[in-house]
Order: sequence, then structure tokens, then C-alpha cells
Amino acid sequence: MAKLNKYVCPTLPSNSGITWHEEHGLDTHLCTAIRTKDSKMLFSVDLGRYGWESSDPKMAHKFKGVIAGYSVLWHFYIYSNTGKTEWESIFSIPVRQEPRPFWIFARLPQNNRHDTREALRLLATMQLVLPKK
Repeated sequence: MAKLNKYVCPTLPSNSGITWHEEHGLDTHLCTAIRTKDSKMLFSVDLGRYGWESSDPKMAHKFKGVIAGYSVLWHFYIYSNTGKTEWESIFSIPVRQEPRPFWIFARLPQNNRHDTREALRLLATMQLVLPKK
């Protein structure tokens, strides 16, 4: 029998205008934030017990930011072959009585400035629901 995934998408303000599209993996839980008024993806948050590696931190512009009240470092990429941009941040939180930390991998796709500001604002104010044993 498969183990039930114990991750839950973060909570957002009730008036955020966002719904979560969820995908469960063996060790991760992908939460994609979809704006209800136009069905546009604003950002995604991947939650899990194993760390990820950034695409190429040496090639990124770095910016300080906040996700769910935690200070983070955003990596901003401009891909030379396509000109597309992407923001990503990877960080972990120690969880009491757990052998491994809880990892969060947040990603913003190429968006206009208004959508990027909205996504960063929502990411800063969302509340993480830490897994229970």
C-alpha cells in the first residue's frame, strides 16, 4: 500500500484570487498557483523532504526576498538561447523531531512586471503548513 502524501499546499489570503493545482509525487508535492480570473499560472511551490539544486546559481542575478515570512535568496535567470526569464528560490526549514529538513522550491515563470509583483507579494504572505508525522 502506498504511503499517503502528507504535504499540504500553503494557505493564501482568502481574497487572493488564487486556486492551487496540486500534483503529488513520491517525495514531493507540487502546488501551482492559478489566478482564477484568467487561469494564468503565477508561481509554483514544490514541497518535500529532499533538497533540489538550483539551475545554475553562478549564472543568476541574485535578489533578497521573503517566502512565507522566511528570508530567502531569489535567483533570476535570463536564458541566452530563448531570452526567457525565470525566478527560483530553494530553502529548507528544520522541523522539530524530524531527521531531515522540510524543503521549499519556489519558481516564477516569465511574467509581466505586474504579475511578478503579485506573485512575490503572495509568496511573501502565504503560510506554510508543515507536515505532521
